[in-house]
Parts: sequence; C-alpha cells; structure tokens
Amino acid sequence: MRMFAGWMVAVCFVSLFARSSVAADQGWTLTTDDFLHRPVELRGFLVEGLKVRFLTPATVPGSATDPSSTAASAPSTGSENDLTISYEQFLKVSRPTANSGGAGKWVALLVTGDRLCGEPISIHDDQLTFKTSAQGLDEMSIPMRLLTGIFKESARAGIATERAEDKVVLANGDYLSGIIAGKADGKVQMQTGGQTVPVGLYTVDMILFATTGGGKKSSDPSFRFELGDKSILTAARVVSKGTNLLELHLADGSTRTIHMESVMSIEQLNGPVAWLSTM
Repeated sequence: MRMFAGWMVAVCFVSLFARSSVAADQGWTLTTDDFLHRPVELRGFLVEGLKVRFLTPATVPGSATDPSSTAASAPSTGSENDLTISYEQFLKVSRPTANSGGAGKWVALLVTGDRLCGEPISIHDDQLTFKTSAQGLDEMSIPMRLLTGIFKESARAGIATERAEDKVVLANGDYLSGIIAGKADGKVQMQTGGQTVPVGLYTVDMILFATTGGGKKSSDPSFRFELGDKSILTAARVVSKGTNLLELHLADGSTRTIHMESVMSIEQLNGPVAWLSTM
C-alpha cells in the first residue's frame, strides 16, 4: 500500500512573499479584481502586495481616478505610476508564451492539476524521479500516489479516467494493467498476471497510475506559476532571492528556485476571485 502524506497547501497569507524585489521586468499584463488588463513592468514582491510600474499613464486600480473601483487608493512608491497592488486586488500577471517545441517531451501530471515537463528518470519505492526541462527545477521526486500519470505531449486521451490498477499504454494502442514495480535502464517493470513484464519506454505513450484519492486541491490561498516549458507549479509561499530568482515553497515542504525569465504567468488561486477552471 502506498502510504505517503499528500502535498497539503498551508499558507500564511500575510507572509506569502518576502520583502524583496526582482530586476524590473517589462512586457507583463496585470489583471486585477475589476477584470481590467493593464500593461505593467513587474518590479518585485512585497508582504503587502505586488510591486509594479504602469507603462502608460492610465487609470490604476483602487485609485481616486478609477471609477470602477471603490477600494482605497493604492500607495505610491516614488512615482505616480509605481504602485503596490494588494493581494486582495491581484488576480494574475502574464506575458506572451513562446513556443517551446519539445516534440516527444514527457509530462508528469499531478492530481492537484500541477504538471511538469521533461523526462522520467526512475521509479523506486513508490517515488517517481523526474528530470524537468524548466530552468532551475532540475530533478524532482514525486510520490506516485500524487500522480495521475506521465505521458507524451502528443497523447493524453483517458488521462482523467479513474483506475483501480496502474496502466501502461503503448504507442500502438495496446496496454497492460497491473502494478508499476519500477523503471530503470529505459524500461518500465509492470507486474501483471503473476509475472513481471519489462516494457521499453520508447514503445510507451502513457503510464497511468491507480487513483487513490490523495493530494486533493486545497482551498487556501496560493499561487500558480506557469513556466516557459509549459510546466505548472503551485506554491504556498514565494520568496525573492536576489536578481531574477524566485524561491518557491511547495506544499510538500520542499523548495525550488526558478529564474524569473522562465515564468510566463503568476495566478492567484483562492484569492478575490475563484475561477471556474479551478473549482
């Protein structure tokens, strides 16, 4: 039986971001709780909110010149266009995503909806070691009970179906059901019908894990990061680390440092607005 604690998201909201800053980063679009989109320069993360500079002398959210908002005026930080957007107002910042290519790339899909892009390295003691393609993440170890499956980007049909057993789906459509015993030397070891069958990874399109009900989505405030390689990570807490580095505190207690250049969007979950896609 797989006995691993779920990745529970525990957030102390007022300390979500450390008082620090990143190098000014242009090309972002800010979405606030009034659902308006404004071009901004991302300047840093503070305990009280997101520090931005508006690129045009336009109406800013929560200010006296904003007829659509009844919120208090946002504090000035030295310029009339430099503002701190409180987390009660902040929904999302994003910028255009470049096509990362990656034909044949594998995706590890977690039951929480997070996903990692890269290559599976090994399966041992009910843990998947996965080498990510995102800058700064490197290898990650994930309990199998928290995985929906791993699959090639070109094949994900049936990924959401509940399963009593693990399942290996081959490129030709054939499949094996049983228990994944391990993965090494380019082969997946599948226990089925009282025997262990080695399956070459090059013949596999999908590896789907038995559904266990672990790792349910949290209702606590958190932040979802979408990276340039299409990986998605949800962080319970984020700390700026010098110029252009962010330290993500994941819900399993581990930390990962990523480069700001690899971040394409930051979306607040369970904040002022609940998106239908997250419910």
